[in-house]
Amino acid sequence: MDNNSSSALPVLEPLRKYSSKIPPEQSHYDGRRLSSPPPNDINKLYVNSFPQYDPDVTYDGYDLTKDLTQYQFGDERPESDVTKNDVRKKKKKKIDDQGVDKNGREQWSGRFDFFFSSLGYAVGLGAVWRFPYLCYRNGGGVFLIPYFIFLFLIGIPLFFLELNLGQYTSQGAFQCWRMAPIFKGIGISMCLMSFFLCVYYTMLIAYSILYLVLSFRSNLAWSKCGSWSSSNCTDDYTRFIMRCDFENTYRDPNGRCYSWGDQGLYQIGWWNLQSRLLDRKPVLPSDDYFNNYILNKSPGIDYTSTVEWPLAVSLLAAWTLVFICLIRGIKSSGKVVYFTAVFPYVILLILGIRGWTLPGASKGIEFYMKPVVSKLLDARVNEVWNDAANQIFFVLSVSYGGLITLSSYNRFNQNTLSNTLIITLANVATSIFAGFVIFAYLGYLAYMTGQNVTNVVSEGPGLAFIVYPFAVTTLPAAPLWSILFFLMLITLGLDSVFAFVETITTVITDQFNSLRRHRTIVTFVACVSMFALGLVLCTDALIILTFIWYPRLQLGPYIFPKWANNIGWGLSGLIMSGVVLWALYSIFAVFFIHRKPFSSLFTPEPEWGPLLPQNRKKMKHYGSQTSGFYNIVDWVKNRSKSGDSNRSGDESSV
Repeated sequence: MDNNSSSALPVLEPLRKYSSKIPPEQSHYDGRRLSSPPPNDINKLYVNSFPQYDPDVTYDGYDLTKDLTQYQFGDERPESDVTKNDVRKKKKKKIDDQGVDKNGREQWSGRFDFFFSSLGYAVGLGAVWRFPYLCYRNGGGVFLIPYFIFLFLIGIPLFFLELNLGQYTSQGAFQCWRMAPIFKGIGISMCLMSFFLCVYYTMLIAYSILYLVLSFRSNLAWSKCGSWSSSNCTDDYTRFIMRCDFENTYRDPNGRCYSWGDQGLYQIGWWNLQSRLLDRKPVLPSDDYFNNYILNKSPGIDYTSTVEWPLAVSLLAAWTLVFICLIRGIKSSGKVVYFTAVFPYVILLILGIRGWTLPGASKGIEFYMKPVVSKLLDARVNEVWNDAANQIFFVLSVSYGGLITLSSYNRFNQNTLSNTLIITLANVATSIFAGFVIFAYLGYLAYMTGQNVTNVVSEGPGLAFIVYPFAVTTLPAAPLWSILFFLMLITLGLDSVFAFVETITTVITDQFNSLRRHRTIVTFVACVSMFALGLVLCTDALIILTFIWYPRLQLGPYIFPKWANNIGWGLSGLIMSGVVLWALYSIFAVFFIHRKPFSSLFTPEPEWGPLLPQNRKKMKHYGSQTSGFYNIVDWVKNRSKSGDSNRSGDESSV
């Protein structure tokens, strides 16, 4: 049969009569040549690799219909017959198909994409500035006791649950709750939480971008007091206090230094630091620079004026960077995280090596880790344990929906337990390590300014944009250290923002499958929406709004008005509204629309389970093979049933 023939069956049909003459061991076909050819025409007999035959070859004595399943058709040719061009096409096709399932939903294309994405998402800005501060405030090393207790009792189990929930269903933070429809509102609240956190985190990235640009100068602007400084700005601590042991000087017990002149005694300085601090608390140049120049902060939240355009442009740059990294979904972000997740560790190590060699670093580290057991027993004991629990949720990023989203792109049988243990423990180790780095510089800053570490410690944005920027100004090659630090902050923030945006877009595309082909547009609309909301944070009330995430009734000397506190409660209520409103809607729909029993609210929907059909078959297969634990349970049930039946039989016989 030549290439134009339509079928090989007419050729094979006459060969059936010879099948009984062939020994079984001679009818085997090895894919290229018959294993035991007859003596005649031994050099000619062969089977072509394609579904065709050679008219000059005799096929007498072979029933090839038995071996049709072993023929190689189409591109399944032997390696020697495949051209290099075919190999390239095959590889290209494999790459193009990789990372997309049969439903058009993406999957991680690399082996470590999910690991680095989850690591970067969990190890965020909170691990660098919030954990060290909480350790300091709650007894140093003693704070690790409640922290580790909540880590193993709450953090790791929730982390493991969210990874399995997303991976098992291959769905985002909303559709994964089909197992109990009344709780789908949890997914809505997770999306709202991710939305507001994304706006907040991207603003911090904008700060870092602006500082990064300003760091490319020979002299950092915030190293000295300038026109933007307040009256308490101090950049020379050598003159802040003096020894007062010169001629014609007098040390007053109140801490002041006096000298004699023609007009009598006049003050020339201070010899006691504590007295000096009571009279005038110094303000770092970086503090005034951040509040008066970068933010141009207004007197209070009641005053909101124009947009600060340097911040607005920086925010636009931040969102542009986020969109570029997410333009192809996890196919692009899964590769970016290889850099953004690892780079902060490199920078922390470099900064740590430098910081640990500075004078005063040991005092800062001692202050950071010195255990104060009384902190766990004093009146603030509830607050200490509350801080530890809150930090677990904050630093592991559980209950925000991001972990469910990231794991939903995993392959069905990926090991989630090992990822959980590695990521959570690495997160804790990173937080502790970051504390050693940060407090080394705080100890150095305390040494340079003549203060106690207590007076230079600050939480949140203050630590990132006030204390540390001034610390690097006292180092040789200060612009280099400043560039490295703010690059680290940018990469730490980007990983978290990636997961927040993916959480939102995944819920939308999972709910409306037709939008999966337009995922880039969905991502663009989400980024533009959050950028527009972020412009509110670029006005002069900015630093006040950022502290809504860290609920405080008072910020330094400024006391928040009551309505500002109500806004904070309103935002919290809005986030939780998804759970409550969806539950009320579900109850109404069950009774008045679908007319189903109340139990259906807690019964998995028909669509609940693995998304792909082959994964559903796997679960059906494995579900039929009960484990040893279930065998024990069944044995106990059967024993109890048999015991009941025996007793009932005895009673009936009686």
